[in-house]
Amino acid sequence: MIIISELSKEYNNGNTKIFSNVNVTIKDREIVALLGENGSGKTTLLKCICGLVQANEGKIYIDGLEMNQSNFNTHMYSIGVVLEGIRNLYWRMKVQDNLQYFGALKGLGKTQIIQRVNELNKIHGLNITELSNRPVKELSIGQKQKVAIFIALLHRPKFLILDEPFNGIDKYTKYNLSNLLLNIRNNENVSILLTSHIDDKLINLADKEILLKSDNAIVIQKNQ
Repeated sequence: MIIISELSKEYNNGNTKIFSNVNVTIKDREIVALLGENGSGKTTLLKCICGLVQANEGKIYIDGLEMNQSNFNTHMYSIGVVLEGIRNLYWRMKVQDNLQYFGALKGLGKTQIIQRVNELNKIHGLNITELSNRPVKELSIGQKQKVAIFIALLHRPKFLILDEPFNGIDKYTKYNLSNLLLNIRNNENVSILLTSHIDDKLINLADKEILLKSDNAIVIQKNQ
């Protein structure tokens, strides 16, 4: 479980407020959608959870332990992250080289990575190995996203964080990606936190929605 308590972030000595007093709980095996317009602070909030940005106030607890410098590496190992855009993969490298490189960063050996990729292919019905010898730059946006998600799952994290995973893909690919995320939640026993613009299809996917508004208020609604 991830608990975000009274989290606030600002820049320019307090002159630019990104969000204030955010309180969010992400339960085990829960899909949570963080919704809001551009500039509402969605990505900054995710980066705080991932340790890429430090909040000015508030605390983040992961499985009951406050995230701090002493246990930072332990917390980060429990999280798999796919950021928005092109930063998740090396485009000039082949898919298999990306899998090996990022898996090694998580302490996995070559054989472990191959076994885990085969396991993910079998469980989720996606044959990523068919793309193994292709450079990432030749893949479609949807294929890049799936490869990035597989990489984020290599080390068996408890939490999967996705920034704008549906951005730039067509309706058919979005439908398949939604089913993939549901399958990941059910079979990998992970909690998923993802961001998007306000999107009815995404709301149907999520167990809970959090609306990060321009006035920094958080509205939480559970699906019926």
